[in-house]
Amino acid sequence: MNAGRKKAETMLYKVFDKFDKTGQNSAFWKAKFAKMNDKEFTKLMARPWPIFFQHKLFEVEPTPTDIIEGLKELGVSLTEVVNLPYLYRNQQGNPVQTQKCIVGPLPIKKMKQFLTKKTGWSTNINSRDMRTGLLISHDKNGNTSDREFEALQVASLDVTTKEMLGPRADEMNAKNVMYNSITTLGRVSLKDLPKDPSDALSRNMLDAYLIGSCFKSNLISEDYHLHKTLQDRKRVTRET
Repeated sequence: MNAGRKKAETMLYKVFDKFDKTGQNSAFWKAKFAKMNDKEFTKLMARPWPIFFQHKLFEVEPTPTDIIEGLKELGVSLTEVVNLPYLYRNQQGNPVQTQKCIVGPLPIKKMKQFLTKKTGWSTNINSRDMRTGLLISHDKNGNTSDREFEALQVASLDVTTKEMLGPRADEMNAKNVMYNSITTLGRVSLKDLPKDPSDALSRNMLDAYLIGSCFKSNLISEDYHLHKTLQDRKRVTRET
């Protein structure tokens, strides 16, 4: 047995002994390797995923602690301190770190094509359909997709969703206030922006469609009138 093979086997048995307190997995591989010469061992290790762990219900069931200790033998850490300042804060409101927790890679499909792969790169949001509030023409690749909003909800980013669906979408009055605050103060807070149900172009369009279909909703008002009609009534009342 060459030195490289001996080192690999010793490491394997150390890891499996942490995973499996009964020693059954280590015994299985010792018996399997005993029948191999160095050439056969090298050929086995050259295969994709040559080593596997044998789980046995109610008998060989590694706990998360066993797995963490086993991977330490390989120099792999499953736990680390996580910084989530938007979620974990102390009584003074300052961000704090979490306790050590299990972390792992999570493959996430990109939400949309990279703008650099498109024929143009949107830097403005001026080209907009004033009925639906959607970006159109050369600015339409700045739209946010349904999948991205679903991702925000899965991550419990409710405030971010309100921002993306509100002043950064088609709430035009709130957008103007936001831009003005950024220009004059250099900052803006979502709580400082006006909250008017009639501000969103898309909400007005849907409200008009529902009223036209004889459906009553509370998207903007409790009445069977368009928001523009109610505004015109107020204007006429003030003038008279």
